[in-house]
Amino acid sequence: MRFLILAIAAATVLQSSAETVRCPARRDVWLSSYSKEQDCNMGAARKLKLKIHQEFALLDFDVTALRGRGIRAAWLTIEPVGGHKYGFNGNTDLSWLTVSTVAHPWVEGQSTGYRKDEKGHGATFNESSYGRADWGWPGAKVCDVALGHAHTLRCDARLERADGERWRLPLDVRLVRALVAEASHGLMVMDGSTYVVMNCLIASRESGKGPVLEVELGPRQVTKPAAVQGLAVRPAPGDASNRHGALQVALRVPERAFSYDVQCNGKTVGRWQIPIATKPGKAQRFALRDLPPDAACTIRVRAVSATGQPGAWNTARGRTSPSLQIPKFPTFAPSWTPAPPPTLGTTARVYALPPLTKLDPVTG
Repeated sequence: MRFLILAIAAATVLQSSAETVRCPARRDVWLSSYSKEQDCNMGAARKLKLKIHQEFALLDFDVTALRGRGIRAAWLTIEPVGGHKYGFNGNTDLSWLTVSTVAHPWVEGQSTGYRKDEKGHGATFNESSYGRADWGWPGAKVCDVALGHAHTLRCDARLERADGERWRLPLDVRLVRALVAEASHGLMVMDGSTYVVMNCLIASRESGKGPVLEVELGPRQVTKPAAVQGLAVRPAPGDASNRHGALQVALRVPERAFSYDVQCNGKTVGRWQIPIATKPGKAQRFALRDLPPDAACTIRVRAVSATGQPGAWNTARGRTSPSLQIPKFPTFAPSWTPAPPPTLGTTARVYALPPLTKLDPVTG
C-alpha cells in the first residue's frame, strides 16, 4: 500500500511538472479553391476562413524551443471570429478539422482580400508564390503537396473547449515532429464538418489572436540518428516522363530516423519527393523524379531524428533513366476497293466490320 501511494504521488508530481511550450503562428495564409479565387492570396488578412474543402489555411510556427526534446502531446488552438450560421459549437459551426503537413515551401503574401498579390507574390491555390513558383511541378495545386499526398502526414480531430473564446484541437504528434525535423513547411488546416452555406472564420496572426501550437514536452533527446546504410541508386524508368529521367533510391532505415534530407548533385531535393522513415532496420525505397534524363548523379542522404538532430551524410552514385519515348502511330494509306456485301441465300447480306468502326450498316 505504501508503495502504491508513493507511486501515485510521484506520478502526480511528474504530471504537474510537465513543461508546456506555446509556439504562436509566425506565418499564415488563407487560400481558396473556388474557381474564380484560385489565384487570390489572403496572406495579410486578419482572419482565416475555414469552409469545408473550398477555403482553408496554411500555418507555420517557430518550433526552435522544441528541438532536442521529446513530445508527449500537442494541440492547435484557434479563436473563432464569426462567419458561422448556426452556432453549433457556441461561437462557431466548426466541429472537427483535418490537419496536414505541407511538402513545399510557400510565401505568406501581402494581400488582405480576394485579390492577386502582385506585390508580395504570396501563395495561392495554384502557386506557392504567385507568378514565381509552382507547388513542386507544373500544374500542381496546393492539395497535391498536402492531405496525404507527396509523402505528407495528416490527422483528423474534434475541437475541444480551451480558455475563453478559444478552441483547441489535439494533434497527432508526428505532425509536430515533422515541423521540428524540417520535414514540413508548416501545417494545412481544413474544415471537415460544415457545408457551403457556412463561412467560419478564425483569427489570423495579424489580429494578435492567431493560431498557437501548444506542446507538452518530454525528456531531452539529443542523440543523433545513425548514418543511412545500404544506400544505392538505380535508374527508375517507370517514374520518368517524356522530358525527364528518374532515379530509385534504396536504403536501410537507421535507428532514431524520423525523416531524411536528400541532395542530388549538390542541390536540395524537394520535400514532396522524400518519404517519412519507416521502422528501423527495414528496407525503404523511393523515386526521385524530374531529373535530367540519362545523366550521372551523386545522391547524398542523411537521416533526421524526431527531435531535429541530423545524422551523417552517406553518398551513392548512379545514372538516371532516359526520358520516355512516346511511340508514334504508323502512317498508312488506305488501299481497299469498295465492294458490295456478299449475299446469304436470296435475301440476307453479310457485313464484316471491326467493332470500333462507325459506319452505317446499310449505306456504308
